[in-house]
Parts: sequence; structure tokens; C-alpha cells
Amino acid sequence: MLTLEQQWERRKRYLRVKTSPGMFSSERCAAFSANGQHYSLLADESFFQDELMEVYLIEPVEDQIIVQLPADTFTSGCRIRVPWEMLIEA
Repeated sequence: MLTLEQQWERRKRYLRVKTSPGMFSSERCAAFSANGQHYSLLADESFFQDELMEVYLIEPVEDQIIVQLPADTFTSGCRIRVPWEMLIEA
């Protein structure tokens, strides 16, 4: 049986984002668009690999997927719906 950590690791994917420095040296600002909506957020730099941000699969909805972001966006919460094709395998 998988541990909770292993279960989450299997759900990990990456989302391509534009990044810039955050307010503090240990964080980054990320910006991206999905379904015609623009999103921005600040998150710890450990969630980024270059221009890729870690996200976790939550629930499929029709031809899209709800993902958990590493932090709340400025306009929404930390879970949003994105097209499957936006995700990159971890």
C-alpha cells in the first residue's frame, strides 16, 4: 500500500508558467493563463524548476482536470481547472 506522500507524488505534474522574483529571496511570482483566465501567484521557489511549476491532480472534469497549485492565486483559490494538454509529466 502506498503512503500518503507516495500517493501525492504520483499525482504531481508541471505547468509551464512565466516567473519573476517574488517579494522575498525564497519565493517566485508565477503567471499563466488557462481557459481564457489569467492567473498570478506567489509561491516558495522549491515549487519551481526553471519555468515549470509543480501542481497536483485533484479531479477530472469532462475534458479538463482540477489541479492544486502551490499557493492561492491573486484572483482565485489554490484549485483551478486546466486543460489536460497544459500539464507536463513529472
